[in-house]
Amino acid sequence: MSVHNCYVSLFSFPTKKGNTAMIMNNWLKNRTLKQRLSFPILTFNLLVLLGFQFISYQSYLTIERENFISRTQILAKGVGSNLSAPILFNDRLAAKEILSALKADERIVKAKLRLPDHSLFAEYENKTLPFSAPDETEQKKALQHGYHIGKDNLYLAVPVTIDGEVIAQIYLAVSLQQLNEMRQTQLEISLLLIVILVFSSFCFINQIQRWVITPITELNKGIQRLIQGDTHQPIPYNQFSNAELYQLTLGFNNLVTTIQQRDKELRAAMQKLALEKSFVDEVIETVQHALVVVDKSGKITLTNHACQSMFELSSFQLFSKSLIDILRPSERDAFERILENVLVNNKEIEQLTIESRAHSQEVRTFQLVSRPLCHQQQILFAIEDVTER
Repeated sequence: MSVHNCYVSLFSFPTKKGNTAMIMNNWLKNRTLKQRLSFPILTFNLLVLLGFQFISYQSYLTIERENFISRTQILAKGVGSNLSAPILFNDRLAAKEILSALKADERIVKAKLRLPDHSLFAEYENKTLPFSAPDETEQKKALQHGYHIGKDNLYLAVPVTIDGEVIAQIYLAVSLQQLNEMRQTQLEISLLLIVILVFSSFCFINQIQRWVITPITELNKGIQRLIQGDTHQPIPYNQFSNAELYQLTLGFNNLVTTIQQRDKELRAAMQKLALEKSFVDEVIETVQHALVVVDKSGKITLTNHACQSMFELSSFQLFSKSLIDILRPSERDAFERILENVLVNNKEIEQLTIESRAHSQEVRTFQLVSRPLCHQQQILFAIEDVTER
């Protein structure tokens, strides 16, 4: 075998085992919570019961079989001890009468007393029970081991001895009907126990579903409704099912109620804020001064309607433009220093008058006032056209 084949033979089986475990894990992951709880419980209980029943079944049958054989052998040996005299005196009638004592055991089907030359000396038969004649192999096993268990009968060979010398053999055929009935009864009991176990397991799982799975499922549905924005329906709970789940369900209902209350308050606050913002926007738009908000780099971030008529540009065109490029002051360097001081040091401009060449190329005079917007890190400029004054 090559090295490659050795590696294949070594690692192919664990791979299959790993695939089986992976398939099993994937199968369990796709099951519901109830199924994932039910499967291990039922499997464990069934395996334990089957193992216990198998061991007890085998032990019980072994003990009963040994007792069965032992009782029959004792009875046969007792009868055999009384057969010595009839055999020595060749009294077949007495031997037959002694063999008839075996009828005390109703399980004995047939008994034959054979001499060492295998000739039949006496015989007993119970015709009410079925008899299956042993073949040569079964006879040899009975002689070799003292007994042999066939399909329908137990075959025994019990020697008749005098001073340690075998003078005859008693061949017995014993019905196994009683032993088979015991086996059948034991199987029925095992089956009944399995049914009881399965029924009790389902009852236990049903209680688990009632106490654990159902509350968790309802909680999951409630969370999904909350995520999807659907109307919350209070989750029912059983106070006597489980203290932790009861507290969890009650807490979830209270949490959702609190969230809904706060959401209602937040909506009211947002509506009020929207009204106030609308009012402020209307005030800003009605102001005749041009209001411009710039960031720390001097870029325009917000304007009002007055800016459009003053600079002849739309709000979109003004957005992100540099304030100094829009104003176009005649003394650009001086205005840049003032603007830098305002942007960097948050200095305020009370009234600054500058001359500007707007987009119309006309010389215009603007008066500027600035205020820092600390929370927004921006500067508000109020610009008034004082050219005609």
